[in-house]
Order: sequence, then C-alpha cells, then structure tokens
Amino acid sequence: MCSNGNASGGTSQLRAPINLFNGLSTDTTDAAAASGYFPADSCIVAFNTIVNARGGGGIVLGGTSGGTIQPKGIVLANNIVKMATGSALYINPSNTALTYSSEGNLYQAPAGLGTTTSGWTNTTLDFGARADGILTAPAVVTDAAINSNNYTALLNGKDVQIQNRSAIYDVGADELNGSGQVIARPLTSAEVGAGTSASLPVTLLDFNAKAVGNTTVLTWKVANEI
Repeated sequence: MCSNGNASGGTSQLRAPINLFNGLSTDTTDAAAASGYFPADSCIVAFNTIVNARGGGGIVLGGTSGGTIQPKGIVLANNIVKMATGSALYINPSNTALTYSSEGNLYQAPAGLGTTTSGWTNTTLDFGARADGILTAPAVVTDAAINSNNYTALLNGKDVQIQNRSAIYDVGADELNGSGQVIARPLTSAEVGAGTSASLPVTLLDFNAKAVGNTTVLTWKVANEI
C-alpha cells in the first residue's frame, strides 16, 4: 500500500515520486533474486499528493529497472498529480501484461494523462502557499473523494499531518479542513543542515578534532548514551 504521501519534485522515470517496479521473481529460493524487486501485485496507491514533478510520469506503473515480471491488480484511487513537465502516468509500452484500475483521481500535466484510462479528471490544480511545511492543495479537492469509503480503513481517519479527516475525505494526502493538532510536518531549513543548532540527548564531556593526512578524525566522550 502507498497512501498519505506528499511529494514535491521528481525528475525522471526512475526518480518518479511513486514508482511501482516490475519484479525479478514472484517466488524464489535464489538469494540474488530474493534480495531484488518483487512485482507490486495488488498494490493500492491512494490519497497521495504529487506536485511540481518533472519527467516520465508522476506515477510510474511497472518501472523496468526492477525486472521483467509485471505487477497485476494495482489500484490508483483519490490521488492528486500536478506535473511541471511530463505526464501524470507512465507505463512502459513493453508492459502489456500489467493490470490496474483507477478511481477518483485528479491531475494536471503538460503532456496529459499519459495513457487511456478512466478514473482520472483533468482539472486546474493551483496550489497555495506552504502551511506547516507543505503546499496547500486547491479547494477543488475538498470533500471530493467520492470513492473514499473503499479505503478509509487504510488511513485510520488521518491525513499526512496526522490530523483527523472529515466524513468525506479530501482527495490527496492533506485534509484541508482537518481537525486536531498537526503532528507530522517536514523540517524547515532552519531546523536542518550545517550550522543548525541541536539539543543532544547526552552530556558531552570531551570533544577533539585531529588532522590525519587529508582527513579530520573526530573523537568524543559523553556521560551517557541512548
């Protein structure tokens, strides 16, 4: 299952926000095959938001880097896909055995949907300013998931920020009028990266930096560790 995901960017077929690979095997005792990809059979991709992605597709069905065994029974439901370039979906032409169904999805893409299928509505998707770290989805998504009753149990009533969803779910990962505290959010640039201060869960007793050839060796001692 792939649900409640919020992805911004993505630059190619391989680096698509959601890529359901072909598999090397469906059942094997071969260690090399077992450590690789298995086909994404019966995968449900529901209530995800993809925005400003570039490349072969926002959702790639049957990425061929995995293998030759094509997934069957994929479900795409109540997702938002807005592409900066490319198409909303991409299916490799060689994947003639792959099967999927779609319902309740919204998309906007310069190259169109990318395949002929029902369950996708082409509409303008103008995202707003960031709120709690994610771009605000357009109002068209509000209470628009008419098929959401099929998948409510998968989300346990929560959106990507762990807020409560309304009786009729919004399409995509974020419930625009979600209730309750925002618990999950992306970190801001002030919270990560070089030079960012952080509170350590330990007491630092000693810290030393020593040049060894072309490298710097760091050593430290703490009073307790977790």
